[in-house]
Order: sequence, then C-alpha cells, then structure tokens
Amino acid sequence: MKVNSIVSYNQNSKKLSNNIQTKDSKTSNLQVSLDKLTLMNIPPLALQNNVSISFGAKLPYGNLYNVICAYCNRVMINAKTFKAIKWPKEFIDISPKLIITNLKRNQQKLTLAQKRLLGEIETLHKHECKLPFRKLIKKTNNPNNHFSDIKDFYQVAPEIYNKQLIETLKPFKFYMHSVESSVFELIKKLHSQFPQRTFQQLLGMLRKINLKTLEHEQLEILDRIEQILRPLSNSSRITPTPHSDISDKAIALQIKKLITDTKNIMKNSSSDEGFRRKVFITKLNNLTKQGHNKALFGDIRKLAEKLPTCRTSKSAFIVKYSGKVSAPGGTFQYKSSQGIAHNLICSAFESLDHIEASHNGGKNGLHNAIGACTHCNNELKGHMSFRKFIKRPNVIKNIKLHMQYLIENVDKIQDGENYIRNLAKTLEELSERKIKIDLSALDSQTSLRDVI
Repeated sequence: MKVNSIVSYNQNSKKLSNNIQTKDSKTSNLQVSLDKLTLMNIPPLALQNNVSISFGAKLPYGNLYNVICAYCNRVMINAKTFKAIKWPKEFIDISPKLIITNLKRNQQKLTLAQKRLLGEIETLHKHECKLPFRKLIKKTNNPNNHFSDIKDFYQVAPEIYNKQLIETLKPFKFYMHSVESSVFELIKKLHSQFPQRTFQQLLGMLRKINLKTLEHEQLEILDRIEQILRPLSNSSRITPTPHSDISDKAIALQIKKLITDTKNIMKNSSSDEGFRRKVFITKLNNLTKQGHNKALFGDIRKLAEKLPTCRTSKSAFIVKYSGKVSAPGGTFQYKSSQGIAHNLICSAFESLDHIEASHNGGKNGLHNAIGACTHCNNELKGHMSFRKFIKRPNVIKNIKLHMQYLIENVDKIQDGENYIRNLAKTLEELSERKIKIDLSALDSQTSLRDVI
C-alpha cells in the first residue's frame, strides 16, 4: 500500500489495530511469533533485538514500528513489527495435533522408521500436549529424527505446511508491495481449491498465460531500443570514435545482435536458464559505454532498466517462481514454498541505506544513514548517486515526509534530536540545497522539554 502523506499513514495504521499488540504483549505470544517466522527464513536473532534490524543493518528506530520508507513512503517491516504481530489463535493451535492427524492420514507415504517415530510422538503428545511438534521430536528416543523440522514432513502433509505459511503471511498483507500483494491473493485463492499443491505448483498453473504477458512487456522494450538504434544502424559512418576503437554504428549493430539473440532465448521456453534480465543489461551497458553518442546510449540504458522484474511486474514474479531459479553450484531448481513466502514480504523489509554510497565518497555513520525498504534500497537506488536519484518522481517529497515522521516521533528514536539534525544537514548538502527540512517543530519540542 502506498501512503501519500503522514495523515493518511496515521489513518491507515488504525486498520492494523486487530493485528497489533500493545507494548505489554505476553512473551509467550512473542515466542510463538518467533517460531512461526522461522518458516520464512527470518533470522530469530534479528527479531529479539530491540533495534530496527534488517540483515544486520542498524538504525536508531528501536521503539518504532510501521516506519515509512524515505523514498517510496510505504510502511516497512522491522524487528518491532515482528514483535507486535498478534497471531490468530487458530494458527497458533494448528501445530502438533493437526500435524499428527495428517501424518496418520498419509501413513502410506511414510517409511517404517517414520511410522515408529510417529507412534512415539503421538504418545508423548498425549502427556505433553502444549509442546510444539519440533520439541516433541527432540524428546523421542529415536536417534534418527526423520521429522526434525517442518520441512521434513512437507512431502507427507503439504496442506498443513502451506496453510501455516499462508497464515504466517496474512498479518503482513498490509506491508506487501502491490505486486507481491496481488500474487499472495492468487496463491490464497488457488490454495483453497488445491491445498496439497506447493506455492510453486500453484503459480505453475498460471505460468502459461503470464509467460505470454511477460514476453509482450519485454518485447515492447526491446523493440523501442531497436527503434532508437535504427538511425545509427543505417548510418554510413564506420570510423572509430575519439574515445573508442569501435564506431557508434558497430556498437549499434552489436546491440542489435544482442537483442536478436535475446529474442531467440525468449522463444525457447524449454530452456531452464531462459532470458536473464541482469545478464542482458550488463552486456548492454558494456557495449554502450564505448559509444561516442552519450545521450543516445544513455537513453538506451534507461530504457533497458524498465524491463520488468519480479518486483515491478506480477507476470514476471509468477514466471520466475513457477519455474526453476538459479541455485548454488550453477544449477537450477524449483523454489520452495518457504522461499516464495519469504520473497513475498522481503521487499518491505526495513534496511539501512547510505544516502551517499561509500564508492561515491559517502562516509559510514548515522549522519549518512536513512531507513529505506529493501526494494528502494537495492533495486531503485542501488549504486546511483544521491543527486541523480532525487530526480526520480516524488523522491524529494517522500524524503520530507519521512523526516516529518521522524520529528513527530523524536522521543522514540535513540538520540533522536542529534540524529535528525545531522541527517537534515546531510540531505541538504548532498542534494545541493534542493532538500531543506523544516526543523521548527523539532525546535519547539526541544524548547518545551527544557521548560518542563
């Protein structure tokens, strides 16, 4: 959900009241949330810290949840969000009883050793019914634990595993970006009809039609690049440029060949590797950087960046995760339901973004750090310089709204006043005074605090 202002953010946040607990939440509920989030590979240590964490990055927002991204103004997921989630009772109670019932129902799929282990687990469960399934396994005398994790009984009782993943994701629906949110709705709908199918199999049912849609989106961009290149391709100039041993016409012909090869790969739907956007853009950038016509080749690079990704196109997400994806060792394999569930929410994770990256001369320190969602940080901004990035639509406006939000919650931020003042100074300097933060509200709060 895109939030257009702090006011609308506050109104929308009220909708979360049914899913958010107060600060005095019971530790038992927190432990439940920690157990369930391991389904999506969320690091438990990150959830237990009292600071805002995403993949090890630290920001001074320890007492804030529902922080808005500085660049897109969407609400982000941080450690405080994880701790505040109130899990539905029916989800908490889903564990060992239903798991055991489903395993017994599917006994024909179990090995003899697994059947013996299941009998021991069932006996233990009668005496210690409050223990989760994982702990019941650890208490058995069998040294070979055939169900040491939820993933280990996934092939036997997939409907339970998939239901747990869907129930885990439901409280995060508010935070999902538009593409992920629409895909999640499709998965929920299909799961209700085909509960035993994995997320990958459910998306596979939609692969054919979305593959055609994706190819249409990709071909549209590639055709536009060819149109831009046409004057160069037909040019009679073949002499090298002053800055390169290759003429612009030769570069245009190489790019045209790259596009032709790419289209052939796209037609070969049986290929596991298929069209790789990053590979295409890397090759294109290497070619265009040698050209003399910087403006034209710059336009081509910008156009290539518009090729759909799984974060910007629903069809791209479905096609990517319904097929085989690259895996360690140079192999390709299907993404697990756990992995797809993680990818549905990871774009909204809060991350620390260096306003000016270190390779552009930026320094380490909180004065050069701001909170941004993973999507904006990694995919939209990336290694782009800050001066160039703020030229994107609404970025300056959203940064000002983010700073306004921080000022309103200064008391909940670690060393909040100094952090906000230093951050405002950095933003003003790096933007060449295009971003001027009004700190009058912060000054008035400081004055009021001094009087009290």
